[in-house]
Amino acid sequence: MKYYALGTQAVGDFGRNTIMGSCEDRPPKVERFHIEMDRWPKDDIIEVCATYAVSERLAAQLKASGLTGYKLDEVEVTTSADFEE
Repeated sequence: MKYYALGTQAVGDFGRNTIMGSCEDRPPKVERFHIEMDRWPKDDIIEVCATYAVSERLAAQLKASGLTGYKLDEVEVTTSADFEE
């Protein structure tokens, strides 16, 4: 079986509406994911503390791929005061 490592872009942090357990848990137990972005992502996948968000385009490709071991759900996205357009 092949394994792949993800090198993801960090573009912000958890927003105040995130509901989760400890960030040290692997995988983290996230009930609600709110990401507050400091800058616009360049990639289709971003990460905060081992919690990932993907673009709609990548989500569609993941669904069509037959891959397993992941869960897609809604993400609340807001921008911080430092956000650069």
